[in-house]
This record gives sequence, structure tokens and C-alpha cells, in this order.
Amino acid sequence: QSARRDVVQRHGWENLSEPFYFQLPVEAGVGGRMMPLFRLLALDSPAGIRDAEQALFWMDCRATPAQTSWELEARARALVCRWLDGVAADYDVAIDAVKTVHASATTQGPCVAFARQLLTALQSEKMLVVLERDKAARFCAAAEDILTLRAAG
Repeated sequence: QSARRDVVQRHGWENLSEPFYFQLPVEAGVGGRMMPLFRLLALDSPAGIRDAEQALFWMDCRATPAQTSWELEARARALVCRWLDGVAADYDVAIDAVKTVHASATTQGPCVAFARQLLTALQSEKMLVVLERDKAARFCAAAEDILTLRAAG
């Protein structure tokens, strides 16, 4: 845990008691912080974490992206899928709450218009989350196919 903590603090998450936000889809792309963090979380040992730090956070060294094993990538993307499932569920709760408020409004006015705009924004954000989750899930499915072929082969 301390090896992970030290690495994430060196690469932008200074205060671990505060949330670390990702702006999707930007942070999920090349040079973004999301995948390096999840690759770090997918590593098993402190030595592996120390050895992989520069490769994972290549953007801080102005280097080119380092290759990671497809096994590490699959573990990281499985973590991403689970995390994004939770984020999507949180969006569903927020969307339902706004729908409830909007449905109970008795008059048209600024509050109703705001609720409508907020609902549209939340639904759009959730769509981005689901798209990122689906991309990670496709990678995980392909990794499973590779494992199946290797076992058969």
C-alpha cells in the first residue's frame, strides 16, 4: 500500500484523503491519468510497483509510452470496468433523484428548467462513463479469448 501511495503522490494525487477526479474521455486516453492509475492498482508487489513507475507514468518524464503486458492491461481494465459500473450506478441514483424532483414540480419556471438541464447533463455524462466501460469490457473479453486459445493450444 505504501509503495502505491508514494507513486500516486509523486504523480499528482498529493492528498489521498481527497477525491481524485477523472475527466472522461480525456483522462482515459493516451497521456491521461486513468489507465496508469489502474495499471498501478493491478500490480501485485511493491517491487513491481517501483519497477513499473516510470513506464506507467511516462507522461511525467516526457518519454514515449512504455509497453505493458496484456495480462497487466487486462487486470487494469477489469478494475476500470468495476469502478465505472459503480460510477454509472451513482449517476443512475442522481438521475432518479432529479427525475423525482422534476416530476413533483407543480409549476413551470426556472427550477423546472434547471432540473431539465441537469437531467440532460447527467444523462450525457453517464453515456460517456458507459462508453468507457464498454471499451474496457471489450478489451477484457479479448483477453479472455486469448487465454482460452492458449489453454486449447
